[in-house]
Amino acid sequence: MGVWRKQCKRYFVNGKLVTRRTPEAVATTVYSKRFYGTLRFANGKRKQVPLTKNRKTSEALLRRLQVATGVAGQEPDGWRRSLRHPGVG
Repeated sequence: MGVWRKQCKRYFVNGKLVTRRTPEAVATTVYSKRFYGTLRFANGKRKQVPLTKNRKTSEALLRRLQVATGVAGQEPDGWRRSLRHPGVG
Protein backbone atom coordinates (compact mmCIF):
# COMPACT_ATOMS: atom_id res chain seq x y z
CA MET A 1 0.00 0.00 0.00
CA GLY A 2 1.58 3.20 -1.11
CA VAL A 3 0.59 6.79 -0.72
CA TRP A 4 1.17 9.53 -3.26
CA ARG A 5 0.36 13.13 -4.05
CA LYS A 6 -1.93 13.83 -6.99
CA GLN A 7 -0.43 15.91 -9.77
CA CYS A 8 -1.83 18.27 -12.34
CA LYS A 9 -0.36 20.64 -14.90
CA ARG A 10 -0.83 24.41 -14.69
CA TYR A 11 0.19 26.80 -17.43
CA PHE A 12 1.69 30.23 -16.72
CA VAL A 13 2.78 33.29 -18.72
CA ASN A 14 4.59 35.99 -16.71
CA GLY A 15 3.29 34.51 -13.45
CA LYS A 16 -0.35 34.52 -14.54
CA LEU A 17 -2.43 31.35 -14.91
CA VAL A 18 -3.50 30.85 -18.55
CA THR A 19 -4.96 28.09 -20.73
CA ARG A 20 -2.65 25.53 -22.27
CA ARG A 21 -3.31 26.83 -25.77
CA THR A 22 -1.97 30.30 -24.94
CA PRO A 23 1.21 31.09 -26.88
CA GLU A 24 4.37 31.05 -24.74
CA ALA A 25 2.56 29.22 -21.92
CA VAL A 26 4.97 27.32 -19.64
CA ALA A 27 3.74 24.04 -18.11
CA THR A 28 4.36 23.51 -14.40
CA THR A 29 3.52 20.36 -12.44
CA VAL A 30 1.62 21.12 -9.25
CA TYR A 31 1.30 18.51 -6.48
CA SER A 32 -1.65 18.27 -4.09
CA LYS A 33 -1.21 19.30 -0.47
CA ARG A 34 -2.55 15.98 0.82
CA PHE A 35 -1.44 12.43 0.21
CA TYR A 36 -3.86 9.93 -1.32
CA GLY A 37 -4.14 6.17 -1.08
CA THR A 38 -6.20 3.41 -2.68
CA LEU A 39 -8.62 1.73 -0.32
CA ARG A 40 -9.74 -1.77 -1.35
CA PHE A 41 -13.09 -3.14 -0.27
CA ALA A 42 -14.16 -6.76 0.29
CA ASN A 43 -16.21 -6.78 -2.93
CA GLY A 44 -13.08 -5.95 -4.95
CA LYS A 45 -13.85 -2.29 -5.62
CA ARG A 46 -11.20 0.36 -5.07
CA LYS A 47 -11.51 3.99 -4.07
CA GLN A 48 -8.92 6.76 -3.85
CA VAL A 49 -9.19 8.42 -0.46
CA PRO A 50 -7.59 11.67 0.70
CA LEU A 51 -5.32 11.26 3.72
CA THR A 52 -3.14 13.74 5.63
CA LYS A 53 -0.35 16.14 4.69
CA ASN A 54 2.32 13.97 6.38
CA ARG A 55 3.52 10.79 4.61
CA LYS A 56 4.04 8.65 7.74
CA THR A 57 0.68 9.49 9.25
CA SER A 58 -0.97 8.94 5.85
CA GLU A 59 0.52 5.44 5.62
CA ALA A 60 -0.65 4.64 9.15
CA LEU A 61 -4.14 5.99 8.44
CA LEU A 62 -4.39 3.96 5.23
CA ARG A 63 -3.40 0.78 7.10
CA ARG A 64 -6.04 1.53 9.75
CA LEU A 65 -8.70 2.14 7.10
CA GLN A 66 -7.74 -1.10 5.32
CA VAL A 67 -8.16 -3.05 8.56
CA ALA A 68 -11.50 -1.30 9.22
CA THR A 69 -12.85 -2.45 5.83
CA GLY A 70 -11.89 -6.02 6.72
CA VAL A 71 -9.70 -6.65 3.68
CA ALA A 72 -6.20 -6.36 5.13
CA GLY A 73 -4.42 -9.65 5.67
CA GLN A 74 -6.97 -11.82 3.84
CA GLU A 75 -4.80 -12.75 0.88
CA PRO A 76 -2.81 -15.98 1.16
CA ASP A 77 0.92 -15.95 0.41
CA GLY A 78 1.69 -15.77 -3.30
CA TRP A 79 -1.85 -14.88 -4.37
CA ARG A 80 -0.61 -12.27 -6.85
CA ARG A 81 1.78 -14.71 -8.52
CA SER A 82 -0.95 -17.31 -8.93
CA LEU A 83 -3.25 -14.75 -10.56
CA ARG A 84 -0.60 -13.66 -13.05
CA HIS A 85 0.46 -17.18 -14.02
CA PRO A 86 -2.42 -19.69 -13.84
CA GLY A 87 -1.28 -23.12 -12.83
CA VAL A 88 1.77 -21.83 -10.91
CA GLY A 89 1.92 -21.49 -7.15
